[in-house]
Amino acid sequence: MHTLGIDIAKAELVCCLLDGKGATLDEFTLPNTAVGIRKLPRRVPADTILCFEATGPYGKLLIACLGERLPLHQLNDIQVRAGSSSMSRTKTDQRDARVIAQAGRRLALLEPDALAASRVQWSERHENMLLLVQDYERLSGEITRRNGQLEALSVNPAPMARVMEKRIRREVAALEKSKQRAAAEIEEAAEECPEAKLIRTIPGIGSLSAVALAAKIGDINRFESADKLKGYLGQYPRRFQSGKHESGGRMARHGCRLIRHLLWNIARVAARYNPVCKALFERLREKEKRVPAAYGAVARQIVQLVYGVLRSGRPFEARIAT
Repeated sequence: MHTLGIDIAKAELVCCLLDGKGATLDEFTLPNTAVGIRKLPRRVPADTILCFEATGPYGKLLIACLGERLPLHQLNDIQVRAGSSSMSRTKTDQRDARVIAQAGRRLALLEPDALAASRVQWSERHENMLLLVQDYERLSGEITRRNGQLEALSVNPAPMARVMEKRIRREVAALEKSKQRAAAEIEEAAEECPEAKLIRTIPGIGSLSAVALAAKIGDINRFESADKLKGYLGQYPRRFQSGKHESGGRMARHGCRLIRHLLWNIARVAARYNPVCKALFERLREKEKRVPAAYGAVARQIVQLVYGVLRSGRPFEARIAT
């Protein structure tokens, strides 16, 4: 078994190939273009596991070109840090590629289930769904920002403030129209996606969140348990223990930021209207758990319910979930 670590930049892919014993076999760089990426399979043995770290949009082309042809794994920052065995503070792209390769090798040997869950495959439909949700969230943020500007201008007596108010109101009107179109496209995507339709049956989850979750999760069968899905989405509390000192409770920071944001919003709604989540929230509050901690527990419960409906292929039923 060979392992390839790929450090992705905007213009290039810096690669480090390890053999079965963890020794470096090759280090090379390829352009981050379709032509450059398609040369990658010729540079590595057939049994190679390819690993890269989540790097925003710059890894999309790699996934699109190779995700259906080779075992391509996207590791989170915690997994990558765990794979580093060096005390050096030196940071280079080549060293980062080696650390990613070491992390992938460690997962393959010690946590094969976690490695399997990190595998990514290109799905044009799912990518389009995520882009729709991201665009809707962007438009919502722009509208909120413009409205904040209007509020500040409303108390400014200068004549230019009135001119700027008119200009910003026109911008808000255009943004609102774009947001309505995005919302309609999301509703259409939710109707066309069987997984999103199932997720939407869970009280507290609307079309936007259902589409985002369905697109991000992809094939539910790659997660052998709900806990694996929670780990993939970053829905678990961090814990620190040293000697007699122990702290924890804050949620993990890895995973898709958009999904974490949506799950938090879902939790706030579900704690009121979803019978399963409401019971959990009230039980935790009775135990004097802080509200954020209770919402975090509800978010994890939501992931559990999502896993249940996707695995079973059946709509949500409160009597089954409880």
